[in-house]
Amino acid sequence: MREYAAGELTPARERAVLRVIAESSTLFETFDLEDGATYDLGAIVVPVLEESGRVTLCLRASQLPRGLDAPAVREWVATLQDAAAAVSRRLRSEGRDEYAAYLHAMPGDFMM
Repeated sequence: MREYAAGELTPARERAVLRVIAESSTLFETFDLEDGATYDLGAIVVPVLEESGRVTLCLRASQLPRGLDAPAVREWVATLQDAAAAVSRRLRSEGRDEYAAYLHAMPGDFMM
């Protein structure tokens, strides 16, 4: 995600990064929540978006309690989405230079 978010990839490298992302999508399941059901979630992952709408980071909550009902899952998702929005705002303002320095300093590999 760091490499893709940093931009300026050659077309071949962008295809390679997108391929890794697509191949890892089997590790994540999306579904509609049903009231009355319970869920044992491995993690909740939400994107942090740039001004352009591109995903720049992902926030992940893991080790969640088992047997969550739909309202509790919705609350966890909303909380994580609020946190992602806050990170996004920070990266657009005073955190922009710090994040650019981080991207420059870190290798652009895809970490799981």
